[in-house]
Amino acid sequence: MLVIHPVFGEGVVEEERWGGTQLKVRFRDGLSLWISSKRVRVITKPSIEKVDSFQARRMVEAFRLGIVPSVDVKRFTFGREEVIEQIKKKLSALEGGEGSAILIEGEYGAGKTHMIEYIKRMALEMDIGVASCSLDPEEVPPHRPKRVYRELINNLVYLEEGVEKGFRDLMFSAIERRMLSDHVFFGPFLRKLKRTPEEGRSILWQWAEGESTKEYVLDSRSFHNIKGGQDIPALYDSSTAVDFYCNMLCGISCAFRGIGKKGLLLLLDEAETISRVEQKIYLERGWKFFEGLVGIAHKKKELTEVREENLHTRIRPVPYIYGNPSIAVIIATTPLYEWNPYKRLKEIMDTFISLSPLSTMDITTLVQDLINIYSSAYPDFKINEATQRKLIKDILSHREDGIRNYIKYCVGFLDEKRWNQMR
Repeated sequence: MLVIHPVFGEGVVEEERWGGTQLKVRFRDGLSLWISSKRVRVITKPSIEKVDSFQARRMVEAFRLGIVPSVDVKRFTFGREEVIEQIKKKLSALEGGEGSAILIEGEYGAGKTHMIEYIKRMALEMDIGVASCSLDPEEVPPHRPKRVYRELINNLVYLEEGVEKGFRDLMFSAIERRMLSDHVFFGPFLRKLKRTPEEGRSILWQWAEGESTKEYVLDSRSFHNIKGGQDIPALYDSSTAVDFYCNMLCGISCAFRGIGKKGLLLLLDEAETISRVEQKIYLERGWKFFEGLVGIAHKKKELTEVREENLHTRIRPVPYIYGNPSIAVIIATTPLYEWNPYKRLKEIMDTFISLSPLSTMDITTLVQDLINIYSSAYPDFKINEATQRKLIKDILSHREDGIRNYIKYCVGFLDEKRWNQMR
């Protein structure tokens, strides 16, 4: 229960005694005191707007799975106002062509993934294209940039007149507006795509979206072979080829600018996976990819030229940077502390954000909002203040579990109480 005191301000009721005449209240500054119940006023107004029964039911069904739908993620983000404002300022700078590289660090349960979802929604509303992925040591490792590129493309999204669109929509817009014609990869691809009937385009899309189609397009006898531009497309599955994928991401950023968007936001979660490789060569490749992404975001001058050390089998290297990109890179990770490669990563980022665990006040607000939504979904359900305090106490004892688990546990607790009332 949230209360307000005329001297100490807002606080959370943790316990009560003497028939409820004395309340133990923890205030925002961390001070915990026993206060006369007559000296405080209960704050009854919920922090979110009221939702109708249908909407509430939809939300509760998702919460049971521990999922916060992307359309509702802003409702369930608490205590991050300063962080959000800092990131919003960086994203706003994309309109002027100023890129940024942000590292978000937080222990397990601090809400990194939840914050990534919030940032994604915010960026879309700011008219920015977004490509996101969660890194994985087996399936999407940083030392295999093609796999990361594939995941980013599969999850690429932007809004156009309120409708979500993806990579293929962007490519068709590039054809219509005659963009990327000089791009070493997308130029030949778009020309081939334009003159290829719908039924023959699948292999082209597989290449552009990072699927393994090298054997088709390198064969000069293949109908799908694309000539020009270094005999592309040969997007390597094994070779690092960081320059290829950075160049292509720059091209996508320029395409976004060409259709009136502010730029491209790249969101990479679970970056601590780079530390889970045993071979030094893979570690160096993963680091090189991160370094490349940060470099194109910062538009480093040396990356506009071909770097001969990037020579690849059969195909010469390309500049990391194409055109005048407008890119923001956000990398989220658990702390790796004294690990030297992590120190190097922090040094090249222009912004570092450390997420602290949610406060007691924030968690209490979260629980009360969930109760309000649950009550809207099931109008006959009743829950007294003592039960609410027990629920909050249970969640506070498992702070490290994270927001999604708070939500899942809370809805399970409320379901059990509702079923008992129905017996």
